[in-house]
Amino acid sequence: MLIRRSITALKRTARARPAGYAEAVLASAERADKAHYWIDLASYLDLCRRHGSYKGAVPAAAGVAVAPGLHAAQPIPARESPPPREGAVPQPAAPDADAQAAAEAVVARLAEIKRRFATCKACEHARDDGFACVLHAGCCFGRFRSDLANACPAGRW
Repeated sequence: MLIRRSITALKRTARARPAGYAEAVLASAERADKAHYWIDLASYLDLCRRHGSYKGAVPAAAGVAVAPGLHAAQPIPARESPPPREGAVPQPAAPDADAQAAAEAVVARLAEIKRRFATCKACEHARDDGFACVLHAGCCFGRFRSDLANACPAGRW
């Protein structure tokens, strides 16, 4: 595969390379004009190895960028758990008591509201499927029933 390189870039890089680098590159080139030269990629890499400028990274070839280290990629090993410390038995993390109590209180409150609604639906004083009560006008949207401090006018909850 031929790659196209700039002669000005070659002269610029030749300053940091050993003597004879630019001449060796142009001698290996397939063709050249005033601004560019074309060289086989394998020949170019071999020249770079011989002159100490290539250490394994594949350069961009014909406008296609190659990820650095792609050809020498190693698979990532599976993550291992650290070895247990001697004499120490791993204990599961204790749940936060305050958070647990708060979660249980929310669940209990919702269960009580659901129980009260089921009771209202079955009540003989309920209208509109438990959303209104003949005895108390505030039960129409369940605000009265959802406040756990309130009591049923019929004494059911």
